[in-house]
Amino acid sequence: MFVMAFVILFNSCNLGNSTVGDCLDDSVYEKIGQVSKVYKANSSARFFTDQIIDNIFGCDNVRVSGALVEYDSLNREVTDYVSSLQKANAYMHQHYEDVIYDKNKTYVEFSTYIDTRENSIIAHEVCIFSGNFTDGSIYAKSVIFDPSVTIDVARNINVYTGQKVSYKSEYSFCEGDMQFFKLVQDYPDEFEKFGKISCVYVAVNQENEYEKGGQGEGQYSITYYAEYESFNDVTELYYKNRKVQTDVIYAGRKFYVNKEMKYIKFHYVFDIADDCLRWGLLWISDPVDFPELYYGTSMLGIYFCAEYPDLYSLVSFLAPAEY
Repeated sequence: MFVMAFVILFNSCNLGNSTVGDCLDDSVYEKIGQVSKVYKANSSARFFTDQIIDNIFGCDNVRVSGALVEYDSLNREVTDYVSSLQKANAYMHQHYEDVIYDKNKTYVEFSTYIDTRENSIIAHEVCIFSGNFTDGSIYAKSVIFDPSVTIDVARNINVYTGQKVSYKSEYSFCEGDMQFFKLVQDYPDEFEKFGKISCVYVAVNQENEYEKGGQGEGQYSITYYAEYESFNDVTELYYKNRKVQTDVIYAGRKFYVNKEMKYIKFHYVFDIADDCLRWGLLWISDPVDFPELYYGTSMLGIYFCAEYPDLYSLVSFLAPAEY
């Protein structure tokens, strides 16, 4: 079977250790197969080239770098091990130019995370999925490996021998570090009021169900990220007037899609007893202004009422006023 693999690159002079040097050694690609072609990353649905991530794997400063590598053949021990896992638990990290996915083919994403303090590799992530992944569900099986791509660090298994091992590391490897999103067609009508929508994502758990976040006694929250090709005049005015704030609010950790688009994070809170929508808040962000999408211009949360039945009503009211 012809296979394509997605490899997050790192600068390495020696594959035998986890130190990241200043030279690029193409043999890193050959850790899992025979290389045929390399593509540049275009944009990202989660992590992107040269992104600096805070607080992941117990490390407060982690760099990711990436490219798309096409393989003629792959190491079957690693790919068979990941494929054998029972549950899909991940998505592809990056989008790439000039790639046409074939639903009959298998794809592999090989990701590397680098501790910028120590200039060393924390771990590799191998992510396998079918080319038929456009339905928005969690479609990939992912495993976090040690720097030698030998040990599944979450399960402490040597994938080449199948034996249990005791892997010790200064880093932590917890599924809780990862947050999942899926593409949805069913979302609140309110989103359409802000501009021309490209697509909408919702936070989900590892069972692919909407993630109901804790919101205090008797309530839960649901989080959406709406991607816009453009904002309308009202939304644009509100955004421009508020992005000059010096106390911008944390908004989009671990979520990133496309620098050509604009984003709104919607946070809705419901009563557990009757699933009634009670209040909400939003952050508006443009990746050009906020490259990591960690921050966005915010609007104070409101309780929905006759005067303000949705968040857009308050945005319209506040838009003309400078902050």
